[in-house]
Amino acid sequence: MRLKAVEIEPKGNLVVIGGRNGQGKTSLINAIASLFGGAGELPELPIRQGEESARVIAELDDCTITETVSGAGRKIVIKNKKGWAVSSPQTMLDKLTGKKMFDPLSFVRAKPDEQAATLRNLTGLDFTGIDKEVKRIYDERTAQNREVARLKAVASSIPEVEAPNEEVTSASIVAEITAANAKNNERATRVASCETLREGIDESRQQISTIQSRIAQMEQALTERQTELDTQGPSIDVAPITARLSEIEKANANVRKRKERLRTTYAANSAQEKSDEMSKKLEVLYATKASAIARTKFPVEGLSFNGDTVQFEGLPFSQTNSAKQIRVSVAIAAALNPELRMMIVRDGEKLDDEGLQLLAQLADEFNVQIFLERVGHGEECQIVIEDGSVIEHGVKS
Repeated sequence: MRLKAVEIEPKGNLVVIGGRNGQGKTSLINAIASLFGGAGELPELPIRQGEESARVIAELDDCTITETVSGAGRKIVIKNKKGWAVSSPQTMLDKLTGKKMFDPLSFVRAKPDEQAATLRNLTGLDFTGIDKEVKRIYDERTAQNREVARLKAVASSIPEVEAPNEEVTSASIVAEITAANAKNNERATRVASCETLREGIDESRQQISTIQSRIAQMEQALTERQTELDTQGPSIDVAPITARLSEIEKANANVRKRKERLRTTYAANSAQEKSDEMSKKLEVLYATKASAIARTKFPVEGLSFNGDTVQFEGLPFSQTNSAKQIRVSVAIAAALNPELRMMIVRDGEKLDDEGLQLLAQLADEFNVQIFLERVGHGEECQIVIEDGSVIEHGVKS
């Protein structure tokens, strides 16, 4: 990037790299990160413009690590003090650094789910399968609860009515009406016959002298007809029966409403039972996660999970004070790098003097070496970068 040729010998556990913007501070941090953290830490264009390759060399107590980046790609070489090269240098680095350079302040600034993912990686907790099953059941239960709500709404929209369990058939009433009409028609015929006889009697009386015998016969017939008519009784009123026919459909409509309300209520209860079963499955999965978390040894006492949120001393990590947040983050970083206890901090100028002092104390307490990038060149800066080189007291070195 912007570096030309820089050689530094860090002193102390907190190494503050200062300088103005655009002078090479970030380039130096990136060089350290890519050397120990792997190709994933390389910037998009790592080679300084105008050059064909870039190189980073780190001399440790027992070996020398060299990273070379060129058009052919990235190459790592590790040699011990006798000059013997390690056969799998990247594997050795991964073992030393945990495959990633950790920025404790980036953990503080990360989103809750990102913090939880980092802590799960540190503790070896893998909830991928459980979380996938939780999401599946949760989504299924959500859909089931929507169906419960829909069915309950349908059931409540149907008014409660008093009705028998089954609908009443209208065939018997229709048959009764038909029989009554037949009887009434027969009676009407007889009434008409009587009227005809009366008319004949009237005519016959006008001809008494000539039809006396006929009158007698007709009176006899009238008597017989009247006797039959009296035996039949009065005419049947069809109106009440017809009213009963209209009432039967109303009653049957109530029966149907009652059945529909019972059916939808039963369906809602069944759906609720399924939703409750899903809730029990979720409780089992949550309990499994809680049990795994309870058995896990965290790098800092009081650190834990609540769902996908990191907690410290019973509070969400974001609600703890900044000093505790930094302490926890440094402890996690130290645990992530058990062999090579080393980390980087970007945007270090966001720390005030108290924060910087706290970080220095924590570096000593956890015995880790922290390289911190900071805009400026105050007394706290051990290294100051200007135009891609280290300067000391205004003189490039």
